[in-house]
Amino acid sequence: MDADVIMLDTNIVIFRCGSDTRFYVIGAQEENEIILDTVLSGLFTALNTLLRGQLESRNMLDNLET
Repeated sequence: MDADVIMLDTNIVIFRCGSDTRFYVIGAQEENEIILDTVLSGLFTALNTLLRGQLESRNMLDNLET
């Protein structure tokens, strides 16, 4: 699954959509898009591993409560 990049005001927004979830990384306009994409990929991979591939919002709320 690839991430999408948009410019929003003076920020770079990189996001990835799951089945019913969306993950965003926001950086300043001067930030490197590749670095932001790497951060998003790391977050996505970590959550995917923790939740055993079930990245639905209900599953996330049930399993990631503090």
